[in-house]
This record gives sequence, C-alpha cells and structure tokens, in this order.
Amino acid sequence: MNENYSLIDTRELPHINAAGYLYRHAGGAAVMHLKSADDNKVFCAAFKTPPANETGIAHIMEHCVLGGSRKYPLKDPFNELSAGSLYTFLNAMTYPDRTIYPIASVNDKDFLNLMDVYLDAVFFPKIYDRKETLMQEGWHYQLESEKAPLKYNGIVYNEMKGAYSDPQDAVQNALRRALYPNSLYKLDAGGNPDHIPELDYEQLINFHKKYYHPQNAMIIFYGNMDIGHCLDVLHTGYLSKFQPLASGRGADVEIAAAAPLAAPVFVQDAYSVANEADLAENYMAVGINFPDDMSLRDITGLKLLNYILMATPASPLYKALVEAEAGQDISGYVSGEILHPYMQITLKNAAMTAQELKTLVDGILTSIAQNGLSKKFVAACLNFLEFQTKEEDFGNQPKGLIYTTRALTTWTYGKSPFDGLMGIIHLEEIRALCEKGGYLEGLITKYLLDNPSRAYVTLNPVLDLDGQKEADVAKKLAEIKAAMSEEEIAQTIAEYQGLRAFQEAQDSEEIRSLIPRLAVSDVKREIEKVPLNVRREGDAQVLLAPLTTNDIMYVSMMFDIGNLPKNYLPAVKILQYILSKIGTKNYSTSGITEEIKANLGGLSFTTDIISKSLEEFYPRAAVFAKFLSANTAKMFEIVTEIAQHTRFDDKSQIKNYILEIKASMEQMFLTNGSVFAVERAAGYFSAAAAYNDAVGGLSFYEYVRDLLDNFDVRFDSFQSDLNELCRMIYSKENVKYSIVAEDELYNRYNNHLRDFHNGLFDAYPREKPAGIPLITPKNDGFITASKVQYCAMAANIAADGHAYTGALKVLSNIIDDYLYDEIRVKGGAYGMGSNFGRNGGMFLYSYRDPHVANTYEVFKGAAEHVKSLDLSRAEMEKFILGTIRSFDRPATNAHKGFVAAVNHILGITDEARQKERDEILSADLATIHGLANVLEAALAQDNFCAVGSEAAIVQNQQLFGNIRKV
Repeated sequence: MNENYSLIDTRELPHINAAGYLYRHAGGAAVMHLKSADDNKVFCAAFKTPPANETGIAHIMEHCVLGGSRKYPLKDPFNELSAGSLYTFLNAMTYPDRTIYPIASVNDKDFLNLMDVYLDAVFFPKIYDRKETLMQEGWHYQLESEKAPLKYNGIVYNEMKGAYSDPQDAVQNALRRALYPNSLYKLDAGGNPDHIPELDYEQLINFHKKYYHPQNAMIIFYGNMDIGHCLDVLHTGYLSKFQPLASGRGADVEIAAAAPLAAPVFVQDAYSVANEADLAENYMAVGINFPDDMSLRDITGLKLLNYILMATPASPLYKALVEAEAGQDISGYVSGEILHPYMQITLKNAAMTAQELKTLVDGILTSIAQNGLSKKFVAACLNFLEFQTKEEDFGNQPKGLIYTTRALTTWTYGKSPFDGLMGIIHLEEIRALCEKGGYLEGLITKYLLDNPSRAYVTLNPVLDLDGQKEADVAKKLAEIKAAMSEEEIAQTIAEYQGLRAFQEAQDSEEIRSLIPRLAVSDVKREIEKVPLNVRREGDAQVLLAPLTTNDIMYVSMMFDIGNLPKNYLPAVKILQYILSKIGTKNYSTSGITEEIKANLGGLSFTTDIISKSLEEFYPRAAVFAKFLSANTAKMFEIVTEIAQHTRFDDKSQIKNYILEIKASMEQMFLTNGSVFAVERAAGYFSAAAAYNDAVGGLSFYEYVRDLLDNFDVRFDSFQSDLNELCRMIYSKENVKYSIVAEDELYNRYNNHLRDFHNGLFDAYPREKPAGIPLITPKNDGFITASKVQYCAMAANIAADGHAYTGALKVLSNIIDDYLYDEIRVKGGAYGMGSNFGRNGGMFLYSYRDPHVANTYEVFKGAAEHVKSLDLSRAEMEKFILGTIRSFDRPATNAHKGFVAAVNHILGITDEARQKERDEILSADLATIHGLANVLEAALAQDNFCAVGSEAAIVQNQQLFGNIRKV
C-alpha cells in the first residue's frame, strides 16, 4: 500500500457484501475503500460546501468545475465523456451542505479514465481563467444590441426557474426557512432565481479556493479494483500537488448545528397557478426538526415509524387524516440526509387552518402513543422494509453509488462513514425492541409530541404569480439597463458576444483527443443472451427466465387490455392505481395491506404499452410481485383476492385516490412536462401514442378532471365500470406470465400458478372495440404555471418506407451532441435529448427550456447538421461507444428476465438483437450521412408540442394548432 496513506479504521460489512477501509492521506484527505466483488466500480470525490446565501454558488460550482480543467482543457469534457464512455453512472449532485462527484463503470480502463477526468476537474478546473464558464453555467446578462431588452440567461438559472415553478418545492423551501431560521439549512443551495444574478466571478473563485482542497475532501472507492493502483494515481496526480492549509489539518469546514425552535411557528406563503379554477387549491406542510445528536438507530427508527404512520393505505396517521377530510394527496417522509433529520407531512387542499391541523395531528399521535401501534402491522412493515433492504435492487443506479451517499450522511458531520451503512443492522435491533413493545411509541412521544421544534406552512395560490414575478424581473432589468452608461451597455453587449463566440468555437481534434477513451475494439461484439423457456401450465403460457435470484421469485402477470371497449379505457389507470389500496370482500383496507407487507417484497398494479410498430401495439394491465419462494401460494391468494373481490363502494376513499392521481400529474406538468409533450406529439401520427395519451396522458388528465368535477353524479356508474373492468381484464384468455426464478424454484411451486390461472374469470363477451383516433388538430401548446418550457418534436421514420437499423441509435447520440450545444450550452436549457425506436417512431425534446421558437428551429436544423458532419474515425468511435453503453448497462437478473419476455412477445429474436448491435458497432460517417435524408423527411412532418408558460406559448402561437391551459 502507498506509504502516503495511513490506515485509520477497518470494518467488516457483510450486510452489503463488503469490507471497509478508511485511510488518511499525508496531506489530510480522507479516503474510504469499500472492497467488494461487484464489478460495477464507483469512485466519488465529495466536499463539504455549506452555502452562505441563495446565489446557488455550490450548485453553479458543481456545473463549472466540469467545464474544462488543467489536463483536459476542453470547453465541456463532461459532454465528451457522456458521448463516448461506457460509464454506468456519470453525474454530480449538490446537497444542502455538500457536493459530490460520482462516476461508475464496469470497464477497468474506462473507470480509471473517468476517475482521472473528474479528479482533474474538481482540483484543477479552468474556471480560474474562463469567466465564460460561470456565464454559461450560472447566469449572464443577455443583451444582443443597444435597442434589445436586457435579459437573464444561464443553465442553472433556468434549471432553478423550473424548480421554483413546482409548488412542492415551494412548500419545502418555505418549511426549511421556518424550521432553520438561524442555520445554513434555511438557504437553497441549488440557488433561488431571484438571487442567482447576485453571484459574481470573484465569489465563485474564492469558493473553490476555500472548499475544493484535499483537506476538505471525502474520497470513496467501491468495488472490485486494484485499490493500490487507484491510490497511487490519486496521490501522484492530485493529492501530492497541494500544500497543507495554514489552519492545520482539514479545511476547518464545520456544518454548524441549528438551534431548535423554542415553540412551533406558523408561516403563510404563496405559489403561482395558471387557472382560476386552481385558486381553491392550497398546500399545507408540517415540519418537525430532530436533534443533530440523535442516535443513528433512532433515525432509522423514525424512518420506519414514518413508513408505518404515513406510507400505506392502512397507516394510522394517514388514515386518520383522510377520514377527518384534512386534505388531499397526503404524504409524509423522514429525511436523514442532513445534520438535522426532519419529518415532513404535506397536504393539498387543506380543509382547515394550520393551527387546527396541529391540534388534529397531535391528537392522533397522542392516541397512537397511548394505545400503541398494531404489533401485527408493525411486523408486516418491518418484513417489507427488510426484504427491500436485503434485495438491494436500486434500479439503474449502481449499488456503490447508494452506499456512497449513505456513507456521506454520517461522514460529512464527523462520524464514521461506516456508520451510515448500518441501516439493516439498525432494523434488526429495532425489530427486537418492537417485539418487547413501546419503542416506536416512545419515539412518537419523544420526537413528535414533546418536541416544540416544529413549523406549519400554508401555501396559498395566486393567479399568475410567476407571470407577475417575470414582469417584475423584466422591469428590474429595464431599470438596470436604463442606468447603464453607453460604455457599460457596449461592454455588456461585448461580454455577451464574447460568450457566444466562446460557445460557437469548437475544440480542436487535438484538444478533444486529450479525453481518454476506449476503442470500439474494447467492446464485446456479442450480445448477452438470456435464457427464456416457453412453458404451458394447462392453457396458461409462461415465459420463464431461469436465472439466479437467491430464493426470490419475480412474477409479472400481463393482462391484455387491447380489446377493451373505448369508453372504459380512461378508467383502467385509475383501477390499477387503487387496486391493493382499498378493502376487499374478505379484508379491510388495513387487513389487505398487512397481508401484502407481511408476505411480499413488492406488489404493484400498473398499465403500460409495448409497441411492435406505431400501429401494432400491446396495451397491458400488469400485476408485478416479488416474494420469497415459500410465499408463492400466499402471493397468488392475495392477487386473487384483490383482482376478484375488491370493493369499490367507499366513495370518499376512491375520490381521494383519484385526487392523488390528478395532483401527481399536475406536478409532472411542471417538473417533467417533456414526457407529456413527447407522447402528445407522437399521438398526431401514432395509434400507439394516441392510445397511451388516452389512458395516461393529457387526454386522460382531462378525463380525471371532468370525473372529479362531476363525481357525486357519476360515482354509481363509475363504481359499476370498475367492477366490470375487473371481470374484463382478469380473465384466463387475457394473460401471459413472465417469471424470473431458478428452475428448481419454479418446478416446486408451479402448481400454485395453475390453480391461480384456473380460478381467473372466464372470458368476458364483448364486441370488437373501437380504435382510438389520432389526436387532432396537431401541434398543441399547453399552458401551465411553469416559468420554463418543455418542447418536443416527433415523427414516423417509417412513413417514407425507412426501416429501423441500429445505426439510428448512433445517429441519436450524434443528435444529442448537437442538441446539447444548441439547446443547453447556447440556449440555456437544463436538458434535452432524442431517440429512435424499433417501432418506427422518433422524437427530440428539451427540458426546463427558456425558449420555444428557438428550440423549434434547432430541432428543424438537426438534419442539416448531420449532413454537414465531418467526423474522424476517433469521433465516430466516441459516438458508437456512447451508444453501446445503454445496451450494456448492468441490470439485475429480474430486469434481464422481464426484458427477455417482452422481446419474445414482440418477436425480437437474439438474431435481431445481434444484428442491431453489429449495425451500431460498424456504423461509420457514410452510414450517418446516409441517414440524414431519413431524419430530414421525418422532421418535415412537423409534429410539435410544447408545455410551458403562458407568455412563451402565446408569444409563439404561430407554431401551434391548438393552445389551452392545463
């Protein structure tokens, strides 16, 4: 081991299949290695970065350090890495008091390349001689001529404008200010758009000097790697280049504890709505601040307690609030990411004052503390959480990334990073305490009832408040410009032109070649083949992926809903949302919830569409379950009970869940509107997309809103529809089963599947359903309360006879690079992207975008860009590698098995997958140029949709065939 490191602590961590080693570098940096057999290796450099104001300096720094460095002086090495690496994770995140820079890769060479680029970025960024990076990533004055209006622009500025359009964010910001009035946690480290323009270049440089020093660094390695070599690289290339700070060991960065509130506080604030009808909707939140010195076990206990109290339909606090009609869309969570953990309960459309809510919540909690929680329900919730903790299925995120973020929740505050990884151990201790009795009730009394450090926030709607703020900003900017001298105006124009010139300039091939890259020859040529056996259990078809699952069975029951009558379709999503959340013939709501949590690791009812072409598609109502194999019979029993015997007679409960659906969609319009814009734009030409819009998109939202407006009148017929839908959907003729489990497990329990299948409803007689018409008129502009836009253009590449080829995926990666430069770098949008699908569809989109017309023109210019490309072989390989990355991303066996089943249903053979891979790996510039005409013809279809602010949509009304508010 390198002599410049001292081993200061070790710990065995069998619950995460790792061993921990903590080092101190001679120069003061703290380094942790989590040794594991996991080949999905993770590296992370983290720094304490407490903000002093709301200029977003920590967030903007996170962006800026990735804008070129000493060894890699490109304008945007991050984008170069994104386009041409095999990374499994590549990003950076700003927390309220720290900033982290994690990467992950399964390829050893790629891992070292990524690590080196990130280390050079954080320790030796080019910001010291590139003010343009602050202007681009943070904010700048946009002044195009003497007569033009002065504007603000910048990537983080627009990102945070989008965030501040979300009332959920507004509630949290107001709550944080109320809970922590004398602490850094009252500040938004991401940046408040009202204050971001107060940040200047000197402040940014000083911030980096103060906090981005090795003595303030927490560096993490995870996985199967040559740690000795990694530590040598870290020392030789980076840590050895710094002198110790004059103040001694460490950068003396402490996250100060906040003084608790002596008494509850009550705060009123406001948020913006676009429609007069929304003026009746408010938000209310309760925040409870916990001490900074509480035990890690009790933090875990409070997270468990929140799950028990608030996270399920049977949760006693949630149920009591619903029954008291306190509000809608009620949720709660406990955050343990900062020095002071806290609990938050949020309600929409609160039917009482904050003081009345306080009395109600305190009364409910007092009753629970005195009478005790149901031991059966507590045990069921513990079983469920322990299953999920042990399963360690984090979706697309590497395990090492999750462990890294958990370790930093303790390490940042001077505790051992290993302590942050002990959650499952704490759960085991808590189980024993719960069996003795009184532990959770004691937490309620100590931390919830006897704790005066609480805040109650009410957020009231104001019509077009954001529009008023935008007008105020425009007025302020006009006053700033009016106060400028001619020389200052000329200088502002020159600085903006200088930024544009910086953005327009291209890095030379020589500079770009400095980014370390793999070669296409480093990539395996063959696809990974997943075994899939097609079996029959009576008249049931089973698609079995016999993969190792550690005694867990993963079952997906895919019920075909393509033959449902058209008038029933919008209700399907509502049905799937409420199934398992309400009572059945033999169980109350609490009873069915206990059965699920006690016996299963997960149960969900969902709808989705898999598409073979734009016209041929398979809509499904899917039931997904995961469970220990011994609980197979119980799983089928629970699903039978829910699918065949759910009671739809609780009018109030069902309305509450429909309100939750509406609220969730309204938040998505503000925070992820590109999803709806893409689907809508595709619905102008694709029957599959039009269907999806009807059962889950903007058309579905209009159905939900109308249903709620007339709920009392329509409930009886709606209740009847739900019962009919269960009989239509959950019948023998409709279902295919996808199962991921070892053969031995399947063979041991397949008789339960046969029994379940035989017990399904018989075929339901009905006429051939009417099709869903394409959406007309096309080119919608949807107005929301957002300050930013989400734009999309979609097309049918098969319309002119063009067949899908894997090279289109490479073209998508090239288009993403073009969109990045034009929409993000030059336009100031936070995100953008494109995709070509096997089904013949393609789309381009932007995310948190200040523009509409400019983005439309960028979309339309994509084909011309492709035609003019002159790429070296090295540049082509970069795009090929970036493309193949999405195909080689590590996945759980459960995910692999279900994808194999979908491919089987769609007729995508291993031969077709291999052909696609070969087309990607063999693509060259001539191939891409040959696809330019395909792209040009597709974009000429002119299918465009935007979701965003009224000012932006109306200003560009010539682009739209239909404009309306949502």
